[in-house]
Amino acid sequence: MRKNGNSGGMETVRPNTKLNTQITFWEMLARVGPVLSLFAITILWFVDFTTTLEYFFIAISIAFAFVAITWWWWIMIVIKTINTSMQISVSRFEDIGKELKDLKKDLQHMRK
Repeated sequence: MRKNGNSGGMETVRPNTKLNTQITFWEMLARVGPVLSLFAITILWFVDFTTTLEYFFIAISIAFAFVAITWWWWIMIVIKTINTSMQISVSRFEDIGKELKDLKKDLQHMRK
Protein backbone atom coordinates (compact mmCIF):
# COMPACT_ATOMS: atom_id res chain seq x y z
CA MET A 1 0.00 0.00 0.00
CA ARG A 2 1.11 3.48 -0.75
CA LYS A 3 -0.20 6.80 0.39
CA ASN A 4 -1.98 8.79 -2.22
CA GLY A 5 -2.10 12.57 -2.46
CA ASN A 6 -5.17 12.99 -0.22
CA SER A 7 -4.72 15.18 2.82
CA GLY A 8 -6.93 12.83 4.88
CA GLY A 9 -4.12 10.30 5.10
CA MET A 10 -6.19 7.47 3.59
CA GLU A 11 -4.25 4.76 1.89
CA THR A 12 -5.23 3.18 -1.39
CA VAL A 13 -4.29 -0.20 -2.74
CA ARG A 14 -2.42 -0.01 -6.00
CA PRO A 15 -1.55 -3.03 -8.08
CA ASN A 16 2.05 -4.15 -7.96
CA THR A 17 3.13 -3.49 -11.56
CA LYS A 18 6.38 -5.44 -11.21
CA LEU A 19 4.45 -8.50 -10.05
CA ASN A 20 1.90 -8.06 -12.85
CA THR A 21 4.74 -7.92 -15.39
CA GLN A 22 6.23 -11.12 -14.01
CA ILE A 23 2.85 -12.86 -14.06
CA THR A 24 2.34 -11.81 -17.68
CA PHE A 25 5.78 -13.19 -18.58
CA TRP A 26 5.11 -16.58 -16.97
CA GLU A 27 1.64 -16.81 -18.54
CA MET A 28 3.10 -16.13 -21.96
CA LEU A 29 5.94 -18.61 -21.44
CA ALA A 30 3.45 -21.26 -20.30
CA ARG A 31 1.41 -20.76 -23.46
CA VAL A 32 4.11 -20.28 -26.08
CA GLY A 33 6.89 -22.59 -24.82
CA PRO A 34 5.14 -25.96 -25.12
CA VAL A 35 3.55 -25.06 -28.47
CA LEU A 36 6.87 -24.00 -29.98
CA SER A 37 8.56 -27.12 -28.58
CA LEU A 38 5.95 -29.44 -30.07
CA PHE A 39 6.17 -27.60 -33.37
CA ALA A 40 9.97 -27.97 -33.49
CA ILE A 41 9.80 -31.64 -32.47
CA THR A 42 7.22 -32.34 -35.18
CA ILE A 43 9.36 -30.68 -37.85
CA LEU A 44 12.48 -32.57 -36.75
CA TRP A 45 10.54 -35.85 -36.73
CA PHE A 46 9.11 -35.35 -40.22
CA VAL A 47 12.51 -34.38 -41.63
CA ASP A 48 13.98 -37.49 -39.93
CA PHE A 49 16.78 -35.83 -37.99
CA THR A 50 16.95 -38.57 -35.38
CA THR A 51 20.18 -37.49 -33.69
CA THR A 52 19.17 -33.84 -33.87
CA LEU A 53 15.74 -34.80 -32.52
CA GLU A 54 17.35 -36.63 -29.61
CA TYR A 55 19.53 -33.64 -28.80
CA PHE A 56 16.50 -31.41 -29.08
CA PHE A 57 14.57 -33.66 -26.66
CA ILE A 58 17.43 -33.36 -24.20
CA ALA A 59 17.55 -29.58 -24.62
CA ILE A 60 13.77 -29.30 -24.18
CA SER A 61 13.91 -31.48 -21.07
CA ILE A 62 16.64 -29.32 -19.54
CA ALA A 63 14.79 -26.12 -20.49
CA PHE A 64 11.51 -27.35 -18.99
CA ALA A 65 13.31 -28.44 -15.82
CA PHE A 66 14.93 -25.02 -15.57
CA VAL A 67 11.57 -23.29 -16.08
CA ALA A 68 9.89 -25.55 -13.52
CA ILE A 69 12.54 -24.85 -10.89
CA THR A 70 12.57 -21.12 -11.64
CA TRP A 71 8.77 -21.00 -11.55
CA TRP A 72 8.73 -22.87 -8.24
CA TRP A 73 11.03 -20.34 -6.56
CA TRP A 74 9.21 -17.43 -8.17
CA ILE A 75 5.83 -18.64 -6.86
CA MET A 76 7.33 -18.99 -3.37
CA ILE A 77 8.39 -15.33 -3.55
CA VAL A 78 4.90 -14.33 -4.74
CA ILE A 79 3.28 -16.26 -1.88
CA LYS A 80 5.61 -14.50 0.56
CA THR A 81 4.68 -11.12 -0.96
CA ILE A 82 0.96 -11.88 -0.73
CA ASN A 83 1.35 -13.10 2.85
CA THR A 84 3.22 -9.94 3.83
CA SER A 85 0.53 -7.80 2.21
CA MET A 86 -2.19 -9.72 4.04
CA GLN A 87 -0.38 -9.30 7.37
CA ILE A 88 -0.08 -5.56 6.79
CA SER A 89 -3.78 -5.38 5.88
CA VAL A 90 -4.83 -7.36 8.96
CA SER A 91 -2.65 -5.15 11.13
CA ARG A 92 -4.25 -2.02 9.65
CA PHE A 93 -7.76 -3.43 10.18
CA GLU A 94 -6.90 -4.25 13.79
CA ASP A 95 -5.67 -0.68 14.27
CA ILE A 96 -8.86 0.66 12.71
CA GLY A 97 -10.95 -1.60 14.97
CA LYS A 98 -9.12 -0.30 18.06
CA GLU A 99 -9.59 3.28 16.92
CA LEU A 100 -13.31 2.69 16.38
CA LYS A 101 -13.64 1.22 19.88
CA ASP A 102 -11.86 4.24 21.33
CA LEU A 103 -14.10 6.54 19.32
CA LYS A 104 -17.18 4.71 20.59
CA LYS A 105 -15.99 5.12 24.21
CA ASP A 106 -15.31 8.82 23.63
CA LEU A 107 -18.77 9.30 22.15
CA GLN A 108 -20.37 7.53 25.11
CA HIS A 109 -18.47 9.78 27.54
CA MET A 110 -19.54 12.87 25.62
CA ARG A 111 -23.21 11.85 25.82
CA LYS A 112 -23.11 11.53 29.63
